[in-house]
Amino acid sequence: MSLDTFIQTLTETIKNRTEEEIMALIFIPESVATELSQLGGKGNDKQLFLLPFVGFHGKNFEVTFNPLETLPEVEREKYASKSRQDNLEIEGIVHLRFEGNGEKYRVSAPVGKVSEEYKLIA
Repeated sequence: MSLDTFIQTLTETIKNRTEEEIMALIFIPESVATELSQLGGKGNDKQLFLLPFVGFHGKNFEVTFNPLETLPEVEREKYASKSRQDNLEIEGIVHLRFEGNGEKYRVSAPVGKVSEEYKLIA
């Protein structure tokens, strides 16, 4: 699946699909899972990564993508470090934004390849 196709799938899934289908698009690296466990997390902690996207369900939101090389140097290094730590290939940041009816939602997340598939990276 290409990056453009992933972003289209992500948009459609967040807008119209179930929480399970959204979770299938999120990759939680072992380092993050370990940290959650050390903080006393329970078995349903993965749902925490779903929460930022729930407000977008059923809404007509805007999606943009910034490739890693277009980010400021500090941001690039932060994601390069995460890529090395978790053995991932982060390609950029996806931004979701909704404003309307007195509501404002904004969320950003790294996108990268995990076993040749694009995923949101926790």
